[in-house]
Amino acid sequence: MAARNSKDGSFASDMRALLNSREGADVTLVVGASQLPAHRLVLAVRSPVFAAMLRNDMKEANSRQIEITDVREDVLWQLLCFMYTDTVPKLGRMAAELLGAADKYDLPLLKKRCEEQLVQGLSVDNAAATSLLAVLHSCLELRSATVDFIVRHPEVMTSDGWIKVLRNNAEAAAQICSLVAAATPKNRTSSVEQTEDLSEWLAVAARTGDVGELRRLLAAGAPVDARDGTGCTALHLAAMDANPETVKCLLSAGADIDAKD
Repeated sequence: MAARNSKDGSFASDMRALLNSREGADVTLVVGASQLPAHRLVLAVRSPVFAAMLRNDMKEANSRQIEITDVREDVLWQLLCFMYTDTVPKLGRMAAELLGAADKYDLPLLKKRCEEQLVQGLSVDNAAATSLLAVLHSCLELRSATVDFIVRHPEVMTSDGWIKVLRNNAEAAAQICSLVAAATPKNRTSSVEQTEDLSEWLAVAARTGDVGELRRLLAAGAPVDARDGTGCTALHLAAMDANPETVKCLLSAGADIDAKD
């Protein structure tokens, strides 16, 4: 047990010591020519995907080896660090690759942290690639942030990164173009017309449960209690859709809970 005890005695530090010491490891992650010993109980508790692999009737359970073919060794090590300690020492450098791995192995907290890191690091050079990641891995918050960034920095659409996206995944590129077009404000001279547009978009976002788009529209000045053609406010629409996150977002923005349709 001494090999597992850390200096500060915290749970995360003890788990990190356990991972580093490899004491009691009973499964091996094989990445190319490298092998990373791990503990099947930790993997199974943290990831439903690993849990399925390690069921008694699966070949990975019998061989005690899991072959990883689409994640680099150093990225997989960061994934293991998260699964043992809830921390990712190199998140800043590996967020893009870790996002895909977190999605594959069903680690929602790690996926969320990767999204937040990628939003913070958005630039003209990486926005195209990041928007592709957001679409491929169904990251609504990240997708909304990248679309908003591209709307504000149209030069992204002429960058080398965008050309690469077009060449490698035309279907995703078309989806991104559609989202950017929908989010690009129309050239209006009337502030009343602009407000009406924002209200319409707010109603659509409430119906579809797009929390990121709701936040963007509210920040742009969309009136939170504006009504659509049926007389419903965005809060009414969100409640009808039974989307708690959308409802929470609108309440935080001051939506009137007593408004009648």
